[in-house]
Amino acid sequence: ALLLDYSTGSSPPVSAPSISPTYSSSALPSNPSNLPTGLPSAPSAATTIAPSISPTAFVSYSPWQLANPFARTLNYYVNPSYQQELQSSIVTATGQTKLTLQSMMQVSSAYWIDVKSKINGLDTSSVQGILMDAASKPQKQLVTLIIYDLPNRDCHAKASNGEICCTYNSDRTCNYDAAGTCSAGILEYETTYIDPIYAVLSQYDNLVEIVLIIEPDSLPNL
Repeated sequence: ALLLDYSTGSSPPVSAPSISPTYSSSALPSNPSNLPTGLPSAPSAATTIAPSISPTAFVSYSPWQLANPFARTLNYYVNPSYQQELQSSIVTATGQTKLTLQSMMQVSSAYWIDVKSKINGLDTSSVQGILMDAASKPQKQLVTLIIYDLPNRDCHAKASNGEICCTYNSDRTCNYDAAGTCSAGILEYETTYIDPIYAVLSQYDNLVEIVLIIEPDSLPNL
């Protein structure tokens, strides 16, 4: 699969070290009882002023973690439309199947953009609606989208063949036997599918962490 991190994004925050200061007796006021609440009681005269830093307080990230959007956050977006679909199955399920479905309610899932009509919209059954909802959350969310509308997609696989053809028959189905470079299909793909997706994504750059994946199964069918 081809994974693209669309967002410029920022590096994850690095936790500040935990510092536990100690003090020398000469640095304390003459009346230790006047110390503010929360400070340690007067230490012995042998104590020196030296902060004690816990090495485990530092959070470090390897280069691959910084480059991998899935390693930079735990705030994976959960689509309400997906939750509704799960709930419709939960109400009729029983036993272990029901428990499994219930456990999936807060699990993030990728959203397949398999037709152009799923790009624009105001609900979470569209890319625009998903990003709008994700941007409204108090913490920056990671949204995963699947690019899946290549010309002549899946060829003769009836259940998943696409809506864009290299060459059309008179009934707007794909002519898979036609020779050529698919230039017309690629132009349609770029201008009516990719460009509208880009227009929506650009509105939410830096507001939402966006990952695009080229649907793996479509690649062998190119």
